[in-house]
Amino acid sequence: MSSAVNIALPAIGLEFAISAILLRWVPTSFLLAAAMFTVPFGRIADIYDMKKMFKNQLIKNSYKVIILFVKKLLLLYFCNSYLY
Repeated sequence: MSSAVNIALPAIGLEFAISAILLRWVPTSFLLAAAMFTVPFGRIADIYDMKKMFKNQLIKNSYKVIILFVKKLLLLYFCNSYLY
């Protein structure tokens, strides 16, 4: 899980212009956040059905993607009509 963060470290360092010492905190904070939320969300998945939670999150995330796509299309349409 943190290997993706480690691969992105050079790009993050260039984008935000931070030193290697500060850059080392990025995977540490990612790991800390993942460890901190594992137990509470595991407990929530035990209380409520895990399949039901997964399905709800899948539906919510697909709605977010659709809304984002529609916003981009509307922005593209309005910018295009403004230019011509």
